Amino acid sequence: MKKIIKMRFLFSHFILKMNQCSQCGKKINNPLQVCTLCQMRLSGKYADFFRRFFALILDNIITVILSLLLIFIFKGFVIIGADKVELAPWVHYLVFLPFFYGALFESSVLQATPGKMLLRIYVCNIQGARISFGRAFLRQILKTFSYLFFNFGFILALFTKNKQALHDLFAQTIVLKHSN
Repeated sequence: MKKIIKMRFLFSHFILKMNQCSQCGKKINNPLQVCTLCQMRLSGKYADFFRRFFALILDNIITVILSLLLIFIFKGFVIIGADKVELAPWVHYLVFLPFFYGALFESSVLQATPGKMLLRIYVCNIQGARISFGRAFLRQILKTFSYLFFNFGFILALFTKNKQALHDLFAQTIVLKHSN
């Protein structure tokens, strides 16, 4: 019985992180203000559509390059005969790379993928706290729905109050600009 309670606590802590400073990890009451320990100020300014768009393009370029590197390093091509080349069976699993790439970076202390870091934006929950890996992974899966219907889910960020795309609305996340 104690193991079940302990597992439930660990699972709930994994999915719903405490409100904490993204810089030092200190628990803070109002995350859209200032951390009393490291004095990091969360801007509360939402990232605009074009900044998010260019970050998405950069991240897509990075994942394509990473996929190609993995294919060449781990010999993802199988040569069959003199004129026939096929992909190794494991290469098909690279379709999941963007999901893990985004989720790992956005749930880390950085709270941003390399593309977002270059454009000085980061992902957090509605209260401004760092998101868990589970929420970040869900956000990445929901991002596929934002691509449907001529990228309508992304264009939605132009019209919502908090500049949230479709995947942000469902994952209950926001994208903010860094103040420093």
